[in-house]
Amino acid sequence: VAFGTHRPVGVFRYAAGQRLIVHFDGAAWRDATVERRGTGNRHALRFAGPAEGTDASTWVDLNTANHSPAWLNAAEFELAFASYTSRLLARCSSMPAPLGGPPLDVMELPLLL
Repeated sequence: VAFGTHRPVGVFRYAAGQRLIVHFDGAAWRDATVERRGTGNRHALRFAGPAEGTDASTWVDLNTANHSPAWLNAAEFELAFASYTSRLLARCSSMPAPLGGPPLDVMELPLLL
């Protein structure tokens, strides 16, 4: 570790009872509730649904990429994500042909963009 190689990152501190959606253990996004805070960004979470199958809480290190406050539950989030993906592909998957003609599919262009 050398001087200047570290960057500050967000510190996440949620109160007990806060609902989150969390991408945990390589699975899909899952609903969770904070049971208690630990040190740093660690939180004891209780995951919702039958997939967990235990009454024990699980300690998770939260970061900018693996969680969000639960404005939507995980199922609603997945539906919104699928809808956004469809709209993005419909809007951005083609470009006008430089010399006229039908639009070009950006995934089939013969040059690197």
